Amino acid sequence: MFHSLFKGFSGPAAAVCFLFLSFTQAFAAEDADMPSQTAATFGDWTVQCRLLDDKSTKLCEMLQAVAAKDNKGLLAKIAVGRLPGTEVMRVVVQLPLAVHLSSPVELRVGDKVAVKAAYETCYPDFCLAGAPLSDDAVQMFKMAEAMTIVFKTRTGAANGVPVSLKGFTAAFKTTFDAPS
Repeated sequence: MFHSLFKGFSGPAAAVCFLFLSFTQAFAAEDADMPSQTAATFGDWTVQCRLLDDKSTKLCEMLQAVAAKDNKGLLAKIAVGRLPGTEVMRVVVQLPLAVHLSSPVELRVGDKVAVKAAYETCYPDFCLAGAPLSDDAVQMFKMAEAMTIVFKTRTGAANGVPVSLKGFTAAFKTTFDAPS
């Protein structure tokens, strides 16, 4: 399955792969008494948790998918989470192909850049950019109604994808401030 393809990855590539597992694979419950995956919706954000292979480690992340204006496909996905055993919060953004790989992806609130993320890998249908998520950026997101994912196309043209922050604070509190 998807998880086993990335066992050899470490560092940022591993973080990207683990944070986006929920976008690419459905997990079946192996124990009828304890679900292996749970999900809850907070405004426009979804919190998904799953048990890792060791059955004792829980991985939770906040997610949002942004549909194209014509509702014909996905424009972007964003995930916030941390790998088990680490305190470093990360954000990962999935964007379509034909992006300018040497230009950072920016997460902006108004005219302020909250996060600059570097592209870490591309697949046949999309590219992933990721970065650590600072406490200051989290506070900016909690206080705002929307952010914009800004990226450049291969030709250098800047594109902005609006992302709702409705439910971000509640999802963050449930995911990261509550005991696991």
